Amino acid sequence: MHLENDQDLIPAFRAGPRDRFSVGLSGHWMAADRVLLDLGWDVSSDRHPDGHRITGPGDIELGAMVRLPIAEAARTAARRAGGLGPSFGLGWRVKLPNAADEGELGSDETDLCVLAAAAADLGPLRVWAGGGLAILGDPTMLAAQDDVGFVQAGIGWDAPGQLDQGWLPRADLDLGLALPSASNPLRSELGGRLAWGRRWSVGLDGAVGLSAASPTVRMGLSLEHRFLADFPGDGTSDRR
Repeated sequence: MHLENDQDLIPAFRAGPRDRFSVGLSGHWMAADRVLLDLGWDVSSDRHPDGHRITGPGDIELGAMVRLPIAEAARTAARRAGGLGPSFGLGWRVKLPNAADEGELGSDETDLCVLAAAAADLGPLRVWAGGGLAILGDPTMLAAQDDVGFVQAGIGWDAPGQLDQGWLPRADLDLGLALPSASNPLRSELGGRLAWGRRWSVGLDGAVGLSAASPTVRMGLSLEHRFLADFPGDGTSDRR
């Protein structure tokens, strides 16, 4: 479960700034040794400057990441030593337009994202980077489509321990950048997350916008339970 308060700017054809409070649910499933599937959905409540509030379900997001059979010897040696080793992956993510557009809680479009990612251990730290292309809107209608390139990089730290060793801390810091396109300006965010726990965990996360079109402030609270034997399972998972 994920609770998030998001103050952001909305597209120019809509009214103006709004405050958003969201309650989200996401899940991840290792369908095979190299295949990670995920699903995300939320319910949001928007408060507009005039005090009007709109509440309803948001868009559903589906995704998959496949770990490539690269550097497997180094990965195996690192896992024997208690680490994760290098990982390389390819994936996709699709957002379905199931939210009611009249409430402006969704985009009323199906958006597709394709991406590549890599991660590696640096002693007690883990670094990751990725990038890709988001195809927004209807690709069969040129005027309704926008292609946005994006990159993201981050660094994380986990206190040494196993899944059953209680409330051990971990921390992440990441930087995301969406490149300017024909319909969207440059967007960038600096985010961080602090969490406690292994099998069960609670976390605090937040981000600040580094460009005018980015959400001004993003804050969240999460509660997680991991059913997997490994943590975090694979270096190209949804851990940013």
